[in-house]
Amino acid sequence: MSYKLFKYFSSTMVFIMLLLVANISLACEECVEILDIQETVDAADIVIVGQRTDYTKGEKKPEGITIYVERVFKGDVSPLSKISVKTMYGMCDYGIYMKDEQALIFLKRIQKPKWGWQAITPHKFDYTSVSYGCAYKTIPIVDNKLKIRDKFVTIDELADGKILTFPPRIIYKPPPEKGVINYN
Repeated sequence: MSYKLFKYFSSTMVFIMLLLVANISLACEECVEILDIQETVDAADIVIVGQRTDYTKGEKKPEGITIYVERVFKGDVSPLSKISVKTMYGMCDYGIYMKDEQALIFLKRIQKPKWGWQAITPHKFDYTSVSYGCAYKTIPIVDNKLKIRDKFVTIDELADGKILTFPPRIIYKPPPEKGVINYN
């Protein structure tokens, strides 16, 4: 075999190997472990009842979605507000995707970098899924009921804390105005 043929063959093999390695490293990773529902609640920054507001029939999965917050079980988001939620990470759907149904939704706040070029880049989304999608994302609500641990419960039954444990909500009370005496 001539030297030119050997050089061509070896450089082609190196190129093919690089393509294979790049292809393997770009694939979406599977979950090693999936959190159970209480672990998901504990790991979530917010747990809400919400409904998607920007669904279009027949759409492909968008980069993110907007959710209208109807009720808050955990976290510091305001009821009756809208939040932006990341759906896709490149070709991987680690985030939350839902159509226009009402659901119990578990979300984690996206940490914005404090330095570097990403710190000065505007961020489109506030929340994403818990544990990179390796946990519960949503539980659909139909006729005011949702299925948790093979049992159908209402939203009010969920709120009483017997099915899932939510931390107590801290309700902000502004300080009294100067000169006003509060005897409570």
